[in-house]
Amino acid sequence: MDKIKKKYLELSKQLETIINIIPGLLYCKDKNDIITLANQQYANLLKKNKKDILGKTTYDLFSKEHAEAFHKVDKEIIKTGKAKLNYEVNGDFPNGKGYFLTSKVPLIDDKGKINGIVGLSIDITERKKMEEKLRYSEEMFSKAFHTNFLVNSITEYETGRLVEVSELALNNLGMTKEEVIGKSPTELGLWPEGQDLEKDILKILEEKGTVNNMPIQTRTADGDIRHSLMSINKITINDKLYHLNMVLDITDRVKMENELKESEEKYKKAYEHENFYKDLFAHDMNNILQSMMLSLELSEIKLGKLENVKETKDILKEIKEQINRGANLVENVNRFSELDKLNIKLNNIDVIGVLEKSINIAKKISKKKVEISITKTYNNPIILADEFLFDVFENILINAIKHNKNEIVKIDIHILKISQNQDHLLKMEFKDNGRGINVAIIDSLFSRVIYCKDRSVSGMGFGLTLVKRILNNYNAEIQVKNNDSNEISKGATFILTFPLILV
Repeated sequence: MDKIKKKYLELSKQLETIINIIPGLLYCKDKNDIITLANQQYANLLKKNKKDILGKTTYDLFSKEHAEAFHKVDKEIIKTGKAKLNYEVNGDFPNGKGYFLTSKVPLIDDKGKINGIVGLSIDITERKKMEEKLRYSEEMFSKAFHTNFLVNSITEYETGRLVEVSELALNNLGMTKEEVIGKSPTELGLWPEGQDLEKDILKILEEKGTVNNMPIQTRTADGDIRHSLMSINKITINDKLYHLNMVLDITDRVKMENELKESEEKYKKAYEHENFYKDLFAHDMNNILQSMMLSLELSEIKLGKLENVKETKDILKEIKEQINRGANLVENVNRFSELDKLNIKLNNIDVIGVLEKSINIAKKISKKKVEISITKTYNNPIILADEFLFDVFENILINAIKHNKNEIVKIDIHILKISQNQDHLLKMEFKDNGRGINVAIIDSLFSRVIYCKDRSVSGMGFGLTLVKRILNNYNAEIQVKNNDSNEISKGATFILTFPLILV
């Protein structure tokens, strides 16, 4: 028991480390608005120690205006049981003006009751500052353009040859005035290869008489590509027609937009990545703890009979295996929490080996009699996957066992090879004799939903959501159907299809 307590303390420290490296403010509140958990990011925002935050209410830590706004959302979530995701919060905090992308979900206990809320707020202050700078830049561009402050060049109306060029245009092109006067943009090689913008510009001028804010690209003397907006109007000088060309260089703006888009994509991937492993940790740890609890209950029974020493040792061995599994899970979550390691590495995986391991675990954590059969028409299938394939099989099996009221749980697994659009696929069918699934929720079964024990009424927890996300990484698909479309009590079948590796 001392070893278990020691391992529990180690796991608690590891979990606290994980919580503190999450790139955002993570916190939990109970139904009375009392903060029960907060990570270091939350403490940093308030410029307080974590010990001075726990046990306090929102009104103790924030201004009345902020506290009322935060508590209003919390009460609504607790009342309705509905999460509020990705909404923006801003204000003046102890560490300065800040903007946060916030998500809050109900905190559900093991009896399905709402005990409070869990919140995650991602700091987007820098992104907001960049957006404000971008809006300011666009406003300045509009004023400069419409007041004709950026007169870049004048060309002959008939020939298109340059007769005057501003210093700004020469600096952008990296050319001298002597090099450009008397030549057209085409003769100067200003257009990127494969483009002849002069024809396009002349066509627009013939149809509309002017060109307004036409996006163009030009090539400098050094070969660099510059992005600009061009406007052209006809002017008369000494009774002769010319084109007044006004060009605004937006190369830096385009670069900023591309960087902002890339940054948003990275943020989105990182956010989804962190949530995925957080959910995986919570769901799998729950299964591990259930298995350990069952083993402990059996130990208490067997310890009363000295002749069952061997069986008791086997049960204690199972507890040790589950503790090790929990430790490995914490290690994996900690490893994958690093935001710069988003690439998933897949390897050739023996499907049958992983399946048999998951079957053994699923049987051990159940008090029911479980009969699982495997029928194969294709031997030794290999697919591209990773260690989380075990979680896919385990989640499907455990759901089939949990949501089954029969005295004997039966699960028939069929494994076969199929062809589809000239591709070779591995098809796996998990057919159970449980309660089946309400047709009203089948389409949303793999969406992220609040945990519910009743498979026939609502969702089935984070498990199937995680299964779907893991399978997406394998380019695999999952479907579910009731065994009898007219009778829900005849059980359900989960169908998985994987790209097959032929060896």
